[in-house]
Amino acid sequence: MKMSETPPWKALQEETGRIETRCPFCNSTNVDSSIPGLDPACMECGAVVTAPVEFDANLKDHEAEDGTTVPWSEYHSVTNSTEHQVACALEYLEELGTKLDVPTETHQYAAEVYAEGAIETLTSGRSTTLFIAACLTVAANECGSPIPASRIAQAAQVNSNSLRRVCRVLRQNLDVGTSPCPPRAYLADLARTLKLNESLIADADAIIDAIPSYHLSGKHPGAFAGAALYLAADGEVTQREVANATAVTTETIRLRVKECRECIKIQ
Repeated sequence: MKMSETPPWKALQEETGRIETRCPFCNSTNVDSSIPGLDPACMECGAVVTAPVEFDANLKDHEAEDGTTVPWSEYHSVTNSTEHQVACALEYLEELGTKLDVPTETHQYAAEVYAEGAIETLTSGRSTTLFIAACLTVAANECGSPIPASRIAQAAQVNSNSLRRVCRVLRQNLDVGTSPCPPRAYLADLARTLKLNESLIADADAIIDAIPSYHLSGKHPGAFAGAALYLAADGEVTQREVANATAVTTETIRLRVKECRECIKIQ
């Protein structure tokens, strides 16, 4: 649907000299613009109309790709509502990414995943908070700097099981993040979260190398990374702190630490 370069409401204003502002979110014309210097506000839904939309019933309707006629009022309302939803989603992605201190590459990739998901209508019926959390989880995995899903769920204040379900939907429909990351991929993020010296990452990596692949199968890779960092730190952090960083239980970390120690002894 190609839009005219001259907005129809502007053309109408030039022709009639009359402006009727309509809220782009709820379509109401009950918009208060009486306070000089402040943006108009919709009295029905409370939205701030930062870019006033002048509307008239005589505006020319638009023709959709399938040949059907879409009233200008309906088209413009939907367009602005979609733009508002995308803006809110990207704003929340920025907020969540900052909270988790994700790399710029991961943040950008998460935005791309969101865009692809929106195009495929995967956002329909799902909360923005949950969907963005899933996009960030998948993006972090795809960029090789995974963050435990449970930790993202905690930061986003969403249910971890619901988050994992949406992640599966993204992987199935967008073919992203399908391969699980190995434990060593979690080391940099966990070291940063635990405020450990980067030099410990190499020591933790050596511990992970000593773990046979059959020990890793079916177990949380982030928990093994946390256990390896705990051993490499040699008392700088507690198992509880590691558990909080990896978003698993302290008992899980204790078991992974025990397995790591046994593997090191074998070596």
